[in-house]
Amino acid sequence: MKVRLGSLAKTLYLRRDKIWYVYTGAEIQNKKKEKKENFPELGPEDFNYDYMYRYIIDWIEKKYETNKAKFSWFTFEKMGDNDYLLKIKRGANLKKVLARIVKEYKDVFLEKLENKSPKPKAQKGSQSGSGGPSASPGVPGTGG
Repeated sequence: MKVRLGSLAKTLYLRRDKIWYVYTGAEIQNKKKEKKENFPELGPEDFNYDYMYRYIIDWIEKKYETNKAKFSWFTFEKMGDNDYLLKIKRGANLKKVLARIVKEYKDVFLEKLENKSPKPKAQKGSQSGSGGPSASPGVPGTGG
């Protein structure tokens, strides 16, 4: 069975109540209390088709690309810049793929928060320009 990513995202959009349930769960909402600057305040209306499409692409990049051996019963084939084709082996169920994507929403969402955590701000009064311990090598814009 072959399924385009757009069709997969539309199917997942119909199941957005399950992802909304994960988003409103305790583990994700506790991260909101940590006052991370990049925590998105989402409402049910934000879980639209475009959001699901972007999430599935993030999921493929973070979960699937690194663990291809784990997912031997389905594969993704890149069709263009931002389009994929899902190939499910005979006898496998599309509902299982959707269940895995929903189950791992929390991991991908939290990992995205950790990757985009705010940069540490330089202390006031220590603008000597020495590039001391506050400089992050290899990260543009953080070297003072």
